[in-house]
Amino acid sequence: MRPLRAYRLCLLLTLPLFALRLFEQQSGAIERPSGFLASGFLWYHAAVLLLIAGCCCALRIIIKKSPESGEALPRPGASGALLLLLSGAAALVSGIVTIKEIGDEHLFIELLMSRAQLLAVGASPDGFKLRFAAAAAGFIAALWFFIAGIKAFKKAPLWDGGFLALCVPLWPALTAISRFAHSPVNARDSVSVTQLAACMALALACCCLTRGAALAEGKKTARRAAVFSLLAVYLAAGIKLADIGFYLACGEESEAALTAALTLAALAAAVCAAPKTTKPGEDGEKNEE
Repeated sequence: MRPLRAYRLCLLLTLPLFALRLFEQQSGAIERPSGFLASGFLWYHAAVLLLIAGCCCALRIIIKKSPESGEALPRPGASGALLLLLSGAAALVSGIVTIKEIGDEHLFIELLMSRAQLLAVGASPDGFKLRFAAAAAGFIAALWFFIAGIKAFKKAPLWDGGFLALCVPLWPALTAISRFAHSPVNARDSVSVTQLAACMALALACCCLTRGAALAEGKKTARRAAVFSLLAVYLAAGIKLADIGFYLACGEESEAALTAALTLAALAAAVCAAPKTTKPGEDGEKNEE
């Protein structure tokens, strides 16, 4: 099987994952507003994790053993360009909503205070500084998404981005860290745990893509980008996307906006990392149609 065909088949698993997660939300398996997993559903999560891990491992083996795999990251194409632009817009909106929410709860001067000073004035050091830093990184990542999308529409290779590219994986990574700083994460907290997993998978996928574009690395980086992008899509689009209704019902608009931004970014990464296959006699410049 060609890597691109296997990649597309693996991506189809996102649809049943989303349907199962949506059913889980509507059936009351996830308690509101805690986000905790109700008893008796641990088998479901174990089965989902095994299925996701199996698909990622299978895809890695197919790409690694296929002699048709290209030697570099493919060009994003029109669909990738559109998703990059949408990801930039979503990251921008998510950052604005997050900073507005932080501004409603804290004064700007509190960003410059130490933990002891915050406690002295009665403010809660609940990780809002890291949330602010993650939102700021999201603004810079949005700029990278916009420029990369514009260049992709011109049929250029994936843009390396220089310094801006560093903030693309930093954005989901800081988002995950801020979750830890906000409050302890319980293993039964299905909503928070899946968000952490989605953020870290997206950070790894973006790191592979931006590094591969900047250093023009070959097949090894392209293989990693494809696997991590597939994992990010499973977690962000397959699982977390269904949690938007949960966030809105709990009045957490910033989390809903962030989830939408992470989902679009994961889809953009998946399209940009789609394995390139070549036929004998071709120079490897074109993607398999």
